[in-house]
Amino acid sequence: MGRFFFFLFKKGIILFGCMVFWDSFSQEFLPAHTLKCIEKKLNHIETLKARFIQKDSSDQILSGTFYLVRPFNIRFEYDAPAPCLIVSDEKSLIYEDYKTQQVTFFPAKALLPDLLTKKNISLSKDVKILKSWIKDGNSFLFVANEAGGQIMFEFNKEGTLKGWTTQDAFDQTIKVSLLRTEENIPLASDLFVYKRSPTRKHKHQS
Repeated sequence: MGRFFFFLFKKGIILFGCMVFWDSFSQEFLPAHTLKCIEKKLNHIETLKARFIQKDSSDQILSGTFYLVRPFNIRFEYDAPAPCLIVSDEKSLIYEDYKTQQVTFFPAKALLPDLLTKKNISLSKDVKILKSWIKDGNSFLFVANEAGGQIMFEFNKEGTLKGWTTQDAFDQTIKVSLLRTEENIPLASDLFVYKRSPTRKHKHQS
């Protein structure tokens, strides 16, 4: 799994589950009513579409469109010149590199965070919150994923997801910010269906 995330970091592409080390933050936790607000907003989401801006440690900026249909269906459609596509259904998470024409399959449920992809989430039962705090009116949740990774999610004062940040053991940090978010709109099911091509090289990772 570590090779997988390092592989994607080298290409400037982010997924979930990288180890992070935000030890400078206090151990304070958000009040129960704030967590309930966030939980309610998350559970209200059936589908989501948003533009995203992604910035890494070297100030490289990528953008694209993010799609989500819960549970476990996501799609990161990067704008040119980023030569890749990330899409998942309930079984597989697929990373396609257009430049090398290589497609890699990973087990989706082992890599995607429950907080984002599970249909009904309980912040007290389904998510291990390591730290949480409020800064500039926004709420931050530093959570552990079942796969062993850790992610910092950011929410606005209404409890709406604004984005997330990850950092790996090589101090490579990537922040994803969501913009122009639309919730519970119709999304075509084929957005989350990967169409195999005979010209692509496919490999599977456990």
